[in-house]
Amino acid sequence: MKEMPNAAHAQLALMTATPLLRNRAGERVALLARLLVAATVTTVAVGCAENDSSLYVEGVLAPDSPSCEYSDDPGSAMLFRGTLDVAFRSKYEGIVLVGNQLAPRGNKAELDTETSGLRIRGSEVELTTSTGEVIQEFSVNSGGFVESNTSTSPGFGLAEVTMIPPAVGRDLAGELDGNRSATRTLIANIRVFGETLGGVEITSGDFTFPIDVCWGCLVEYPLEALDPMGNTYVCGAAGDGVALEQCRVGQDERIDCRACSSTLAVCFSPD
Repeated sequence: MKEMPNAAHAQLALMTATPLLRNRAGERVALLARLLVAATVTTVAVGCAENDSSLYVEGVLAPDSPSCEYSDDPGSAMLFRGTLDVAFRSKYEGIVLVGNQLAPRGNKAELDTETSGLRIRGSEVELTTSTGEVIQEFSVNSGGFVESNTSTSPGFGLAEVTMIPPAVGRDLAGELDGNRSATRTLIANIRVFGETLGGVEITSGDFTFPIDVCWGCLVEYPLEALDPMGNTYVCGAAGDGVALEQCRVGQDERIDCRACSSTLAVCFSPD
């Protein structure tokens, strides 16, 4: 049998290998295409996300008068519900504690900057009646910063949120004017939104907060304001040295009648 020349061997080997090389090249191109599509979908998904677990509202902080200083300590006292006395003010504003459970990304050893901290930009509020009827939906701007979580607990920060706007409060003041026994309960459904240092927009899940609206219900009449010669209150005459020390007068904290009787008739007497 006549032996095939070396050149013919090489040509035959190339012809045999060509389909395999083409198949492998095609597989690589297809794999790269699939990875590119997956990366694009992932980028779109995380570019603007509603994440009920990564960002959330822990609660509404209770006022701490007279200092009126608020801390992002999760052990701070919080309110179960709010109270707005429209005899004094028409707007309800709360300081909310916001938690961030995004894992830290920074690594100083590798010069990687931290991108999981969150800049708070505002809040979306849906205000309803106690039966679920929508009164108003609105957005409010807000500021604040929330650190990324640690190995054991979320990062926390604060944001101020308007929960009852002035127009709604004024309407309720007209409805309740002079009626101390009447109360209206509104429900504020709050969603905080912001942007991480890495440019990802995140919105929290809903946080529901009930607010009782009343007229004159936060005024208290201590025994010191009672006329010792009768059964009537003399809040104005006994008001020397008593000052308003509430963080927001007419919101959540009781008001001594002696501190407001010189300016508001609702403080003269409980009758």
